Amino acid sequence: MGRKKGFTLIELLVVIAIIGILAAMLLPALSRARGRAQQATCMANLKQLGLAFHQYINDWDGYPPCNQGAFGGGGMNGWLGQLSPYLGINQDGTATDIWNRMKVHKLVICPSPRTAYRIYGINYRGWAGGLVTTNKLENLGLSLDKFIYVGEVRTSSTYSLSNSERPVDYERHYGQANFLFADGHVESGNTDQFGPYYISTAGSPFAVYWTGR
Repeated sequence: MGRKKGFTLIELLVVIAIIGILAAMLLPALSRARGRAQQATCMANLKQLGLAFHQYINDWDGYPPCNQGAFGGGGMNGWLGQLSPYLGINQDGTATDIWNRMKVHKLVICPSPRTAYRIYGINYRGWAGGLVTTNKLENLGLSLDKFIYVGEVRTSSTYSLSNSERPVDYERHYGQANFLFADGHVESGNTDQFGPYYISTAGSPFAVYWTGR
């Protein structure tokens, strides 16, 4: 019997080249699929924050959490700290202990690694002022289904959406960001839909999202 003929070097190189081409074609699709899964998880996180927000309101006779912390709502006096009991965060220990557990909780960290910024921020100017935090939400006459409560912020140091230093991070999800609205629903959108940050200018199509009016 004759010896079986093996692959030649050229044939092996052709096979390797084909595998490389197929991998190059598939990897972007796989990356996009992974990104969509991360965006869905992010939206689920915000939905849970929305449920906690409305549980707080129910417990406090219609008043939303106020933001007594410095810019960003960090610490137990901020919006996240006040929601912590409703997110299953262990309340034992000092305020610092609770906050340290809170800021690493999976519900307050976006799973997307596409940017260096992974946290969520409150619509600071829309929510931290006296108009909202010293009145029952239902009495304000706001468009709750359009009023942004929390979104994805392009900073790693403060938990607030406010201005050009703390804008929306539209890079986490391929040109989109996720937003939690005051009525509890979550939406994805781009800068053309919601604007780059807080805008209250009369006549602006973005104003209602940031002021509720």
